This record gives sequence, C-alpha cells and structure tokens, in this order.
Amino acid sequence: MTGVRRLGKKRSYDDLLRAYEKLEAESGQHLIMQRDLNRAKDQIDDELMRFKAIQTYIANTLTAATEDEFFALTLEALIEAFELEVALFLQGGSNPGQVRVSAVFGIDDPPQTLPLALGDLTADQSLILDHDHGLLKAWARLDLHQAILCPLTDQTAPPSGAVVMGITGESMHYYKPIGPDVVSAFTVMVQQAGALWNNRQLTTEIISKNQKLVHETGQLLIMQRDLTNAKDQIDDELMRFKSIQSYIAKALDTEAEPDFFDVTLESVVEAFEFEVALFVTFDQDAGHLDVVHQFGFDELPPNLVYDKSWFESGEAQIATAESEILTAWESLQLNQIIYSPFVNKSGAFAGTIIAGVTRDSADYFDPISPDQASAYSVMVQQAGALWMTRQMSDEIRRHNTQLVNLTKSYSRFVPFEFLDLLEKKSIQDIEAGASASIDMGVLFLDIRGFTALTEKLGPADTFTWLNTFLREMEPIIAEQKGFINQFQGDAILALFPGAADAALNCASQMITQTKVFNEDQKRLGNMQIKFGLGINSGSVMLGAIGGANRLESNIVGDTANLASRTEGLTKHYGVEAIFTEYTRDRIKKPDGFVFRELDRVTVKGRLGAVTIYQLLAPESPTNKTPTKSLAAFKLGRTLYQSGQFAEALEAFQEAQNLTPNDNAARLYVERCRALKSAPPPDWNGITAIDEK
Repeated sequence: MTGVRRLGKKRSYDDLLRAYEKLEAESGQHLIMQRDLNRAKDQIDDELMRFKAIQTYIANTLTAATEDEFFALTLEALIEAFELEVALFLQGGSNPGQVRVSAVFGIDDPPQTLPLALGDLTADQSLILDHDHGLLKAWARLDLHQAILCPLTDQTAPPSGAVVMGITGESMHYYKPIGPDVVSAFTVMVQQAGALWNNRQLTTEIISKNQKLVHETGQLLIMQRDLTNAKDQIDDELMRFKSIQSYIAKALDTEAEPDFFDVTLESVVEAFEFEVALFVTFDQDAGHLDVVHQFGFDELPPNLVYDKSWFESGEAQIATAESEILTAWESLQLNQIIYSPFVNKSGAFAGTIIAGVTRDSADYFDPISPDQASAYSVMVQQAGALWMTRQMSDEIRRHNTQLVNLTKSYSRFVPFEFLDLLEKKSIQDIEAGASASIDMGVLFLDIRGFTALTEKLGPADTFTWLNTFLREMEPIIAEQKGFINQFQGDAILALFPGAADAALNCASQMITQTKVFNEDQKRLGNMQIKFGLGINSGSVMLGAIGGANRLESNIVGDTANLASRTEGLTKHYGVEAIFTEYTRDRIKKPDGFVFRELDRVTVKGRLGAVTIYQLLAPESPTNKTPTKSLAAFKLGRTLYQSGQFAEALEAFQEAQNLTPNDNAARLYVERCRALKSAPPPDWNGITAIDEK
C-alpha cells in the first residue's frame, strides 16, 4: 500500500538484550579511553610544567652571583618542579667513597659528608631509591622513606657529584610516591644543573688566568647569555695575549735598536689589525714627544705636542679625530687612535705607543673597540719595560766597560794576584800595613849595562826599547802563574806562589825568548840585551807600604834580599841564572830541569852560607855541554870543597877544555891556582862574596 512504511522483522528480547550488552561494553571502553586520555593529558601537562620550571631555573641561575645562591636556586627549583619534601646537592671530594654535602633544602641539621661512591653510578641515569635500598640505609640520619638520585656529569669520569630529592619517613603520607613518570624530567633538570655548574667552574678558571681581562670583560661574561658572542670575545683576547707572548720572545732576540722598534710596531699592528703605529719617547728637557720610529707612514712624523693630562690615567685611551689630542696632532691625519703610556725605572712617564687608522683609510678598518684596551695596555707596558731594560742594559754595559778598563788599568799598577794573596776584593780595601806572610819563589832579573845603554839611546828611545823587552817577558811570567810585583827601572821583581818549578820554568823561557829577541834586534840594527837572573824561595812578607796618599805593593824579608844578592852573583860567575838551595829544596820535579851545583857562598849583609846552583836552559850552549864536562866540573867541586886544590885544578881544566865558554870553570881554574900556591889553614869550602 502506498504511504504505508513496512516494519522489519520484530527483534526478540534476546536480540535486544545482546544489543544492550554490546552498547554497554562499548560505552565502558569509551569511558576507559577517556580516563586514559585525561591521565595522559595530566602527565603531559605535568611534564610541560616541569620543563617550563627547568627553563625558568636556567634563566635564574645564569645570574647567580655566588655558589651559595646557585645551590639555593637549584634546590628550590627542583622542589617546586617535582613537589617533593627535601633535596641535597652532593659533590665529590678527596675520598672516593664519600661525597660532600654542598647544599640542602628541607633538612635542619644536615651532615657534612655522606657515603657514596660516585664511580659506581651510571652517568645520565636517575635512580629511584626505596626505604630498604642500601644507600638510604647508609643515610639513615636523613630519615628518607623514598628518594630519587641523578649523577652530575662533566667531561670527566666518574661523575663529579649528584642531586638527591626525596620524602622523609615522617612526611611520607603527605606526598605522592616518586614514580617512573618523573625520572625523565628529573634527569634533564639535574643534567642542566650540572652543565650550568660546570660552566661556572670553567668560567672561574678562565677569569683567574686572565685577571686584567676579567676587570673589563668578566662581568659581561657572567651576564651575557649569548655564549657564542662571549666565546668569540674570549678567543680574540687570547689571540692578542698570545701575540704579546710571541712579541716578547721576538723582542728579546733583537740586538740593534731599529730592529727592536720594527718588531714592536709590527707586532702591535698585527695583533690589533691597525693601519699605522708610532713609538714615541718623552723629552723631559724639551717638554715634547719625540717620534723615534714609525710603521705605515711615508716618513717619520715630526715631534708631537705633549700635555700631561692626556696620560695621567696610566691606561690605554681611545681618541677620535675630533678629540683634543688628535686636534693637537693634526699633522698625523689620523681618524682614530689608541694610545697607552709606559714609564721609566723611577715610575715617571717615559713615552707611549700610538696606533690607529688614518682618515683616508677609515672606511676599510673596524672602529677601535674598548674591548681592545686591556690587551693593548698590557702590550705597551711590556714594550716599554723591554725598552727601558735595553736602555738600562746599554748604560750598565757602558759603566761595566769603563769599570773593566779601570780595573785593567789598576791591575797594571796593583796585580790581581797581590789582592788575592792579601785576601782583598778590591784595591779600595788596601790600606798601609795590609800584609801577609806567604811562602813563594822570588825571581829577580837585572839588565846588564843599562847606564851605558841609556847614554847611547837617550831617555825616549830607552823607554821604547825597555818596554819592548818587558812586553816579551811579562806573558812568560803570567803563563807560569806568577806576577810582576815591581818594575825597578832596569829590573823585574816577579813572585811565584807555591812550588819552585814555576819560577825555574819561567827563568828558562826568559833565557830562550831573550835569544829570539836579540836576533830580531840585531836584524833591526838595535842594541842587544843581557841580564842576570837570581831566584830564591821561602817565606816573605807581602803587603802595602806607604802613607795616606801613596801606597806601593812590596815584599820584605830575607828571602827577597837573598834573591837580589843571588842575581848579583851571576856577574861574579859569568852565568845567566842562579838559584839557591832553598829553591832547590822546593822543586817538585827536579828531572825537568838541567842545573849544577855552582858554589857555597856568603853574601854581603848575610851571615849564613848558602849553596847556589846554575840553571842551564835547554837551548843554551852550556846545556849542550858534554856529559864528561859536567862530570869533570862536579868532580872539581868535590875536590875543591875538600881542599885538594891541585887535583881540583886538573878537573876544572878538563871541564874548560871540553867547554871553552864555561865561565864558571875558568873562574875555578884561577881560584885553584891561587889556593894551590897559598892554601888557607882554616879552609871550609865557603866563598865570601863582598860585592852586591
């Protein structure tokens, strides 16, 4: 039928019941899903709130001025974010099994340390600790029912510390249990706290190493949140300070003054990327600044006007083209400069180094920044110190050269050895009467025929000739560790501390060198030289003789007198060199010399007899005497001493025949002939010599 709706098959009761049950089940599932979604939303909201708390915490701690403020902000933020009762900030110490309690929240009487081995913790992983956990048992004093712990990590292992939050047993019913849902956010927040803490430590270390940099940029580093810009600034400063270190090394290697200036100004321009630089010193007398060196200018600028107020601060200053100082220095055509003073050893203004950019090049260089002032000031102060050191070194070098020359001049009048033997440091310490008793060899050399030579040459030529000879003798004495005590006109008095070998070696070399000297004089047509040389050894009194205004180094005593008498005996025996028995007794290596016993004598002014010896130089004709001649002379001396004059005469004649130029043998032949004719009744073999 039209318009009539047909109904479907009528549902049974069972169908309706099943449909109802299905609808009820689906409705329950929707409710469960809605509940889970609400819980998830709550968890997400909680997480978002915690991460917002982390962001707020980071912003707050970046401005924390002290460690205590940092710790307090950290623990308060954790308590607020996770709604727990107590919190602790733990740090590692010297004991690997303990940690230091650096800060707490919610604990009235906290311990100073807690047992905890940081090395056993896993980095970047938080732990939930229930009341029966071993750590909470070890920390029983804290009365923690439940806690969560997260290590603090840096670039080293093990972790450097840990943060702990929890609920006490007394308050466990008032707080929600700590669940796994807080682990992630807690770990993130603790890691952020650790990173901020490590960043504080690193910043403190950098500041301590760069104290001057801290003064100008340290506060900026703390407040500035843009870490990239802060790092760039620090890198720039470090590069400048490295440039300063490099400059100092280069400057110390320079020798010439222009090289020092070149290195200084080139280093300034390179380190700070300037165009031009000037090294300027202060002329106090003229009252202006002298430009001593330049970099980047076509020619050296003229002297500059000086105003004390420009340099009173003692620090680096930046000036622009409109400033008073650049207006006064208009001739430099500078757009901007930085300058810093340096001082002299008295702390007074000594000069400055000026660096900057000319007006023509202003568009091609960055403006000079105040950030450069600190390093620039340090570099100028270093350059000034090096410059003043060079000036003082030059002055010291000049004074030292004068002192050395003066000392050398003094030593030509008063030998250093004389001062050493008297144990005096300087000639200024010598006073009349200063003396010392010393055992030494005394060598006396006297030039023969000096009076006749003076008459022939005249005073001026005599001085020249005499000094020529003495210059030949002086190095020989010094080579044997002796020293000339006096030049006595035509004589030399030389002293040799110690064994007698040095004096005998010196005498031998003098004889040899004189032969060479005479050969040269003969070729030049000049007069040749002859001398007698006497040596005696023993104790002498060495000292200063004179009055308040005139002193002379001298020796006194029997040893010196006998040395002079011994030299005089060389005329009597016709030989070049004689030494006494006292010298013979002090020879350490007698095999190194050729000598023969010459006589036993008494000399004028001395009662005791002394045995004398003739020194035979290796190159002398006497030294080439055949062994038979020396043996014959020795036999003659033995017979002569015993009074057997006839037999002695034969021995000496044999020696003379073997060596015709043996003057001593000739003398003994004459003596023996005389004594043979009239032998003395009281003969003792001693010859008395009355002449000096």
